Amino acid sequence: MQKLNSKIESFYIESNICGDYPPMFYKIPSKTQKILSLGLNPSLTNDFEDILKERKLTFKDFIGSKNIEEREKKIEAIISYQEELKYGVNEKKPIPYFKHLANFFSQLKKNEYNNFKENVYHYDLFQIRKTDSKEVISVFKNELLQEVFGHLEYVISEINPEIIFVFNATVSGLLKEQNLFFKDQKIDEQDGCYYYKGIPVILTNQLSGGATSSVYKELLIWNVNRILNKK
Repeated sequence: MQKLNSKIESFYIESNICGDYPPMFYKIPSKTQKILSLGLNPSLTNDFEDILKERKLTFKDFIGSKNIEEREKKIEAIISYQEELKYGVNEKKPIPYFKHLANFFSQLKKNEYNNFKENVYHYDLFQIRKTDSKEVISVFKNELLQEVFGHLEYVISEINPEIIFVFNATVSGLLKEQNLFFKDQKIDEQDGCYYYKGIPVILTNQLSGGATSSVYKELLIWNVNRILNKK
């Protein structure tokens, strides 16, 4: 994903939209990661903010790296920190958002899809660290949004997932409304999902915070298992 990280670095930094912290970067996907899950952006609580400061991963620290090797080490450190949030490290558990994702995928019937760490590649549409989604969306207009969708299309081409999940209502709305992704496509009447270049795309709300009821979640898992069984 070196090319993607280069795209992210140049776009977010040159656009001057990062704020006090550098954008999120991404590691190379493994061959077993057949699922792509999409979120909105990496959030930034007070605790996360303190950790990034302690590890010298603020925006000033990042752009202050004087050579390519230093910059690459900072990128690796940013990726490593995000991995801790996703999967936990030592005695620390993953943050609730990713615990909900892991629980969801564990309920898929096929073994090659039900391990979050092994089978799922998680990508956020926007790489700005904020907790307020409205603030994030307000930054992106017209050509900026097109650039972001270009990043997403690159990720999909690199991973070539068998199925895509969008676990955020805002991102789901953008994919449908902007005509940059589905191109006025309507929902498939048999599968109850959209398709992107032949890949089923499941649009849904965030799984945590009561955004998705237990009944809807059961129906969602049932339909996903049904779609995967057709493969």
